[in-house]
Amino acid sequence: MSSVRLSAVPTTRDAADPRIHKALSHPIRVEILRALDDGLASAVEVSRATGHPLGQVSYHFNQLAQLGLIELRKTTPRRGALERHYGLIETAPTAAADWRKLTKTARRNEANTVLGEVADQIAGALKDGGFDSSDSHARLEDLKLDARGRRDAAKEVTALVKRLRAIEKESAKRAKDKPDDLAQWAVAVLQYGSRGA
Repeated sequence: MSSVRLSAVPTTRDAADPRIHKALSHPIRVEILRALDDGLASAVEVSRATGHPLGQVSYHFNQLAQLGLIELRKTTPRRGALERHYGLIETAPTAAADWRKLTKTARRNEANTVLGEVADQIAGALKDGGFDSSDSHARLEDLKLDARGRRDAAKEVTALVKRLRAIEKESAKRAKDKPDDLAQWAVAVLQYGSRGA
């Protein structure tokens, strides 16, 4: 799973589609979609990464499959059983978020899940010295933007996320010769307005 955490929310589908609303109605489903946005994943892998019980994660994998948003792509033998690896169906939610197409409830559910993960990761990083490196950064910009400025800022955030993904791929290529050089690195990208924005 990727170290750069991004939102997995629908963009190309009609957000009025009840399957999308149901998919985003539970935070574990949102986490599964986010994991699958990075590629294939199994319930076991998502359970380990999130700390949720395997039974709950498996249930939500099945729900997403029944909704037609994910599909079985491969199986791997594991101690007399088969580990099932799923992938997103092409029209399923993706990381390039267009929140205008989501209901307020879906936006709030996704934001709640992401903010919980960010809080957990920041608390762990503070405890473990994750901000000690000169490459670390913590900054909050308070801006006053009109409608066009908010749209322009959203485009810049989307471009930043794409660039971060490209940097991650470049790092993985370089790490083939030096795998010990790879380190877990998290980037939290938040853009939000005050009440009424």
